[in-house]
Amino acid sequence: MAETHVVSALVKKRSEVSGEIKHYENLLKKAKTSLQSIDQTIHLFDENYDLRIVSLKVRNFQTLRIPKLHFAATPHA
Repeated sequence: MAETHVVSALVKKRSEVSGEIKHYENLLKKAKTSLQSIDQTIHLFDENYDLRIVSLKVRNFQTLRIPKLHFAATPHA
C-alpha cells in the first residue's frame, strides 16, 4: 500500500504545478489579446503593413520549475 505521506506530498505538488499552469495560461491569454490590439493599431496607421516581417524579441523568462523525482533502485521496506 502506498505511503499516505508520499501520496499527500505528491497531491500537494500536483496542485501547485496545476496552479502555475493556470497562471501561465492566463498570462498567455492576456498577451495574445494585447498583441491583437497592437496589430490592429498598427493597421490603423498603415493598413498594408506586413506584420509577418516583425522579428520576435525573445525575453529571458523564468521557466516553470518542476523538480525531478528520484526513485530508489530498490523499494524501502
